[in-house]
Amino acid sequence: GGVLAVQEADADGIRCYPESPAFDELRSVLMKLFDGVGGDPWAGRRVFRLLRDAGLQDVDFRACTARSRSHDDLVDYLPQTILSVRDTIMKMGLMRESNMDAAIAACRAHLADPNTISTTSIVFQAWGKNKT
Repeated sequence: GGVLAVQEADADGIRCYPESPAFDELRSVLMKLFDGVGGDPWAGRRVFRLLRDAGLQDVDFRACTARSRSHDDLVDYLPQTILSVRDTIMKMGLMRESNMDAAIAACRAHLADPNTISTTSIVFQAWGKNKT
């Protein structure tokens, strides 16, 4: 008996509106990084099915995301995430340092526009009961 709950991120939620070439470039590099180190940036969408396939009963889920505007602390989510893995990106040859600096600056300028909104990863939460 018991309940199993799983929470996993899904990168599909990393977006900004209006769109930005610099934001899209950084997002693309981040997805290549995940793939390159054996991660799964799309794992969140799979948790519901994984619990059902494992035989759990009464499986349910919810999805949520954080959002930001130009004045929110979370507005720097993508540029800061890229900076936090900068060395690995360079070692893997996913981006040249000068390109990264330019893309981060352009992305930050776009996100600083009061008309721009952005979202982070979608977080999927799923749970189910083990009735055995």
